[in-house]
Amino acid sequence: MTVVKWILLALLAALVLLLLVPFTVRVSKHGEDTTAVLRWFGLRFVLYPGAEKEEKSTEKKQKKPKKPPKKKKTGQKSPQKLTSEQEEEKKRRKKEFLRLLLEKLPELLQAMGKALKRAAKRIILDHPCLWMKVGGPDAAQTAITYGKMSAEIYGIYAFLENILTIRRPYIQLTPDFLAASTTLEWECGVKTRLGDLLMIGIGLLGKALYLLVLQPAVRKQSPPESGGKSGGSHVMTKAGNHAGAGNAAAGESTGWIKNENKASATQKGRGETER
Repeated sequence: MTVVKWILLALLAALVLLLLVPFTVRVSKHGEDTTAVLRWFGLRFVLYPGAEKEEKSTEKKQKKPKKPPKKKKTGQKSPQKLTSEQEEEKKRRKKEFLRLLLEKLPELLQAMGKALKRAAKRIILDHPCLWMKVGGPDAAQTAITYGKMSAEIYGIYAFLENILTIRRPYIQLTPDFLAASTTLEWECGVKTRLGDLLMIGIGLLGKALYLLVLQPAVRKQSPPESGGKSGGSHVMTKAGNHAGAGNAAAGESTGWIKNENKASATQKGRGETER
């Protein structure tokens, strides 16, 4: 048992080291050469370009004789094809998922905004370098292009600086009035940890599953509210009350008119008798 415990502790320690030790991936482009190097645990691994392939021998390999095509057995069933109803159902599900994704996309981005900002701060751009020589057909065009490139590059740098952590940046942008075209060389290192990437992925996946799967399922299972019927009866009772009040007011007005007519008739009768 003690041996098993030591093995488990060693595996746990190795897993913790893998998650906590940072690694750096450095990509560079100089001329037509592009390289990508990984540095981890003090070791250097070349990711791109890979190991050169061995040269093929001049001798051609003998072609293998083609096997005759297998005859289909009479009792063998052919794979069932999807019926038109199943295809329509499949298309409908895809459309419904895309509609739900587009509907929830603003809410998803808003919910992930804080998580993405916190996660982005854990990713470090280590010593990004940029060398650009701006050229053109003539001096005027070179100056215009240089101004546009300066605005775009420094604008992108300011945007990235607000999101990511940038260490030791270096930008060299110069106009070359003798060059006919613009040349660009760059290199950048990205430094992070596997634990940070794992936490970022789990957080984003959890948010996406909640908004796209769990929340719609809960809404479907919830019973429909009975507010429509009660609201309708309430409106009808209100309308009935208003109608009754209106009829009562109309009855009062007609009674007042009748009384007024009777009073005028009595006054006329008295005037005739007095004459």
